[in-house]
Amino acid sequence: MRSPVATLVLILLGASASAQCPDGTPPPCSAAGRMPGTAPRPSAPPAASLRARRFLLLPFRNVTRTPAQDWLVAGAPVMLGAALGQFSELTVVPDERLTAALRRRSLPLDVAPDVDQLRRIADETGGWTAVSGTVIASGGRLHVNLQAMDVATSKVLTRADRDIAVEGDVRPAFDSLAAHLVTISGIARAPAVDLIAQTTSSPEAYRSYLAGIEAMRHDEVRAAIDAFTNAVRLDSAFTLAWARLGLASVTWGPPATSDPTSIAYRAVERATRGTHPLPPREARLIRALQATFLGRLGAARAILDSAMAADPRDLEVREYLAGADMRDFVMIDSTSRAPVLRGPRNEAARLLESVVDNDPGRSSAFHWLAMLYAETAGAASGQPGLPGLKRDAPSLAQLTSPFNFQLIIPVLRDSIEYMTFGDWTALPRAERRRLQMRAVEKGRAWSDRWIAASPGDPSAHWAAAQFAALGGDFDKVLRESDLAVTSQSMTPPVDIAIARARALVATGALDRAIALTDSLRAGVGVPQPLYEIASRYGVAARLLQRKWKPAWQIVDSVVARVRTQQPPCTYLASGLAQDWSFALPAAVRVAIMDSVVAGLDAVNRVDGLAECQLTLATSLAQDSAALRRPAVTQRLLRAIDSLQSVQGTDADAAMLRAGMMLRVVDTAAAMQLGSRPRLLRLMAEVSVLSRFEPAAFVVAGDSVTVSWRWIGSSPARWDVPGLPGGWGLRARVLVSGGMDTTQVMFIAEHQFKASDSASTGGVTELVGAVTQKGGVMVGYLPGVHMPPNTFPVYAGRVSAEGSIFRLVVRGDVAEGLRRAHPSTAQFGLQSCAPLAGGLCGGPTLPIEYH
Repeated sequence: MRSPVATLVLILLGASASAQCPDGTPPPCSAAGRMPGTAPRPSAPPAASLRARRFLLLPFRNVTRTPAQDWLVAGAPVMLGAALGQFSELTVVPDERLTAALRRRSLPLDVAPDVDQLRRIADETGGWTAVSGTVIASGGRLHVNLQAMDVATSKVLTRADRDIAVEGDVRPAFDSLAAHLVTISGIARAPAVDLIAQTTSSPEAYRSYLAGIEAMRHDEVRAAIDAFTNAVRLDSAFTLAWARLGLASVTWGPPATSDPTSIAYRAVERATRGTHPLPPREARLIRALQATFLGRLGAARAILDSAMAADPRDLEVREYLAGADMRDFVMIDSTSRAPVLRGPRNEAARLLESVVDNDPGRSSAFHWLAMLYAETAGAASGQPGLPGLKRDAPSLAQLTSPFNFQLIIPVLRDSIEYMTFGDWTALPRAERRRLQMRAVEKGRAWSDRWIAASPGDPSAHWAAAQFAALGGDFDKVLRESDLAVTSQSMTPPVDIAIARARALVATGALDRAIALTDSLRAGVGVPQPLYEIASRYGVAARLLQRKWKPAWQIVDSVVARVRTQQPPCTYLASGLAQDWSFALPAAVRVAIMDSVVAGLDAVNRVDGLAECQLTLATSLAQDSAALRRPAVTQRLLRAIDSLQSVQGTDADAAMLRAGMMLRVVDTAAAMQLGSRPRLLRLMAEVSVLSRFEPAAFVVAGDSVTVSWRWIGSSPARWDVPGLPGGWGLRARVLVSGGMDTTQVMFIAEHQFKASDSASTGGVTELVGAVTQKGGVMVGYLPGVHMPPNTFPVYAGRVSAEGSIFRLVVRGDVAEGLRRAHPSTAQFGLQSCAPLAGGLCGGPTLPIEYH
C-alpha cells in the first residue's frame, strides 16, 4: 500500500453485497451519504427547453460485432461529449457520473439502459436528452446511426447517420453528428468543432487515448497507463493524453507524487505546457497535480475546492481532494505532544466513503481508503507511522526530505488522532496492539466490501492480504495474495512475494518459504531492504528446520553484501526479533527459540552461530512471556548437565551461554542451579555486569547526563571481568528521525582485548577503564545537522561519586533531544553477546528536561 485529516466518526457499512434499497440501489438506503442531486426516487423533470440542453451520452451498439469496431461502443459517446462540451450553453453528463449511476444499479457499462432505468438515471445525473446509436461495418464502409430521445416523454427528438470509410478517421463524422445534436437544443449554431484540432492529428494516437479512457472506466488502471503512454508515443504533442497519463499514474501509484523522476511528473509538466488547451475540468485537475508536485499543497487543495464548487457531484474530483488531504503531512504544530496535520485525514475518509457509496465499483477510491487504514494499522512496516512535515518546501521531494519531518503515529479511536513516537512507545505493548487492531478491523471491512464490489480486482485482494497479515491470519494471506498476482496489480510482484514468504514461514510451509526466499535473494533488481527481509525469512525457516550452518552462511553473506556496521550476531538477532519492517510473528519467534534451545549441542559446533545463541535468545525473549515456560527451562538444564563432564574452555563457554540463556528465559531458574557449582563459578566471574541499575537521564542546558547506580554488596569495590569482546553500560533513546526509528546511544564502554585479564579495583579504576569510550553515537537526530547515512560519535566525560556512575555529553545533542522530546530512555548493556541478565532486559526511566 502506498504514501503516506475535521474529526468525524467513521461508519462502516455492514450490509451484505446482495442487499438492496427500496429504490433499487445498494446500501446505504439513507440519502445522507449520497451526492447533492442524487434523490432516492424520481422527481419532476425540468421544462422541455432545459431538458433539450442536458445530454446523457449512452454506449453505442456494435451491430456487426466486428472486433475492429468495438472501441466505438465507448469511444462514440466520448467523442460526442468532447464536441458538445465546447458549447457553454449545453450540459453533458460526465462519463464518470454516468458510470457511477450504472454501477449503483449493477447495470452493464457497455449497454444502454431501458426506459425505466433511464428515467431514474436522468433524475440522478441531470441528463434528460439520451443519445444512443449503432455502428455497422459493411463493404469497407462504416455506417454510424445516432438517435436523441427526451427521457421524460420517451419521444425521439432527432435521428442522424453518417457513412465513412472503415479505415478512415471517424472524428470528422462525429463533429458533424455533434453539430446536428446542437440543432435540437434551441441555441444559435456556433462554429463547427474540430476534434482533430482539439486533440491530435494521429488517428492511432486518438484510438489509444480512447482505449485508455475506457480502461479507466473499468478501473483497469495499468491498462489505461499503457494506452495513454502509447498515445503520447505516437504524438508527443497530444496534450489531453499527457494529462490523462499524469492523472492515471497518480491513481496507479500514489508514491509517484514524491518521485521527481516518475512518469507522473513528466506527464503533468507536458500537459501544462501543451499546445492544445485542456477542457476546464482536466485543466483544474492537472493544475492541482502540478501545485502538489511543487510542494504547494494549500494551492492544490484550493484548486480542487473550486472544482468541487463547480460540480459538487464530480466523484473524481472528490477522490483527488481526499488524496490531497491524505498526502498533506505538514504539521500545524510540530512541538505538540498531540500533533495535528494540516491535511484532514478524517475528512478524506468521509469524502472517499461518499465516493464509494455513490459508485460501488470505483476501485481507486477503495484503494485510497485501504491505504488510509493500512497506514494507521502499520501495514508498510508492522508499526503505524507517518512523516509529520515541519514546514512547507519548494517541491514535494524536498517536503519529504529526512531533515524536514519527524515520525508521528496515527491511532484510530473514534476518529484518527496522532501521537508522538515517544508517547507511542511508552504505551504498554497490549494497548499498542489494541489500537492497531482497531485500524486493522476497519481496513479489513473496507477490503471485504471492495472485493464484494470488484471480485476480480487484484488490488482489492492485496489489501485483504495486508490486513489479514496484520491480524495474524496467514492462511488468508496466501489465498488473497494468489489472487493479487496479475498484470493489472498496482503492487510490485516482489512486495507480494515478500508477504507470501512471511506467511509461508508463519504457517510452517518451510520448504516453500526457503525456495521463495532463495529466489528473491538471487533475483535481479530486488531492492536492498526487501533483499534483507527475504534473507531474514530464509534464515528463520532454516533455524526452524535446524539447518544451522546454511542459516549462518546466509547471515554471513548478507552482512558482507549490505556492509552493515553491526556485528553478525547483533544483525541476526535484531533482524529476527524486531517489531518493525515486516516482523516475524511472535509465535514464530517462540518456535525459533525452542528450536535453538533443543539443538544447542549442534549449534555449538557451528562457528559463528555458537557465539550468537545468547544474543539471539535474549532478543527473542524480550517481548514474549510465552518463552518463559517449563519446557524451555528443562531443555536448558539438560544442556547444562550434558556439559558437566566435558572439560575445556569451549565447554565452559557453551555452559556459560546456556546458563545465561536460562536466566533470560526463566528468572527464577537460578534456584535450580545450586547443584551445578561449575556453572555457578563461571557465572560469578561475570556477575559484575548485573550489578548496575539506571539512576537518571537528565537533559539540562547544553548537556545530557546519564547516571547508573552500583547495587553490589560493596559500593567501594568493582570487579571488572576480562571478557573478550568487552562490555559497556548503555542508555538508548528512540526518536523519530524519518520513517524509521532512530537510536541515540549513550555508552560508557570498556573494550577488552583477548589477552586482557580480569582487573579488580575501586571507583577510580572503573572510571579509568571506560573513560576512553564514553560518548554518544547517533544516526539522525532532529535539530542536529548531520549528513545522511552517517553515525557520528560525540565524546563524553565519565565520573563517579559514591555509588553513582555518570556519563555527561555536551553539545547540540541536548538540543536535538529537546526538539524531538522522547519521553523515556532504555537502560541496558552495550553488548549482550558474552552474558545476559540484569540490565540486558532493558529497564526504562523517564527523561527529565530542565
